[in-house]
Amino acid sequence: MRNYLVSLLCAAALVGCKKADKAADGSGSASGSAGSGSAVAGSGSGSAGSGSAGSGSGSGSAGSGSAVAGSGATDPGGAGATAPSDKGGLTILDAGAEPRVQLAYKIPAGTKQAFLLSVDMGMDMGAMGGKMKIPSMNMDGDVAFAADGTDPTAMDYTLTTKSLKFVDTPGAAMPAAAINGKLAGVQNMVATGTLSPSGKVSNFKIDMKDAPPEVQQSLSGLRQSYDQMVTQFPADPVGKGARWQVVAEIDQNGVKAKQTAVFEVVSIEGSVVTLKNTVTINAPAQTINANGVSAELKRMSGTGSADLAIDLTKMIGPTTMTMHIDEELAAMGQSLTMAMDMKMKMDPK
Repeated sequence: MRNYLVSLLCAAALVGCKKADKAADGSGSASGSAGSGSAVAGSGSGSAGSGSAGSGSGSGSAGSGSAVAGSGATDPGGAGATAPSDKGGLTILDAGAEPRVQLAYKIPAGTKQAFLLSVDMGMDMGAMGGKMKIPSMNMDGDVAFAADGTDPTAMDYTLTTKSLKFVDTPGAAMPAAAINGKLAGVQNMVATGTLSPSGKVSNFKIDMKDAPPEVQQSLSGLRQSYDQMVTQFPADPVGKGARWQVVAEIDQNGVKAKQTAVFEVVSIEGSVVTLKNTVTINAPAQTINANGVSAELKRMSGTGSADLAIDLTKMIGPTTMTMHIDEELAAMGQSLTMAMDMKMKMDPK
């Protein structure tokens, strides 16, 4: 779910970024290409951070969080590591202190939650545009679980975007209206999926037929990474101080990257699990195609962290996340270095 929310933000922001890029320098083509790459990176990053909204997300990929980068970057084969669990790419680094409990979602049929997502994002286009701030974004939505659900191991849900708008922010490179005018087809977008107790999402689909082409393209990658949208839990019981790592190969909007997220249990009180999360993203040199423009991605790396509180009887919990992405692109005979910083906050209502 975090993937869905953050990717939606990046796709929408891209619409406005392209205009700002062209205004910043005469190289509309190269800037547009870079803007595309940036949106892609943002989308991937959300996935990694992914953890933040959805599961309460990660509750904080997609809701979602991670441990301290130092801790998250530890060698999974080091002391305390165990064999991967039943989930591909998940490795327990430390089972934590006793008492240990099995973390699992158990959301009652008919549960419905409203939420507010707010995001601030800025970019640095280097010599081809300098620093650029994007208007802040606010999204209202809700997630509902089928009222007639009878299988506790397969919880069907529907996530609806009620309102998505950008608001004028001091220092922003463009007025919010320049972006909002492109988002008519994004309102009331609907995503559906099935959540398992361990956090695995299946049958994920997004109805976006009325969304602008730029948004549709940026969201299309979610169909390949839906399994990272909710915080994944280990198959074995864990306690306070437990850490687990989730490694995934992601492919979003033509950018292939490796994402490593580490989650650390801060506390477990009843059905509420508090986590810290760190994430790293790295992409090798490659050719990407986005929005009809081809570019050479020379490098891309990102780091992020999140604090989240997951109520295992709900899907969305309070989450804060930060993300930083650096990348270097070449297109139309020009080279461009870019950096993006994003702050996200998720609040259940």
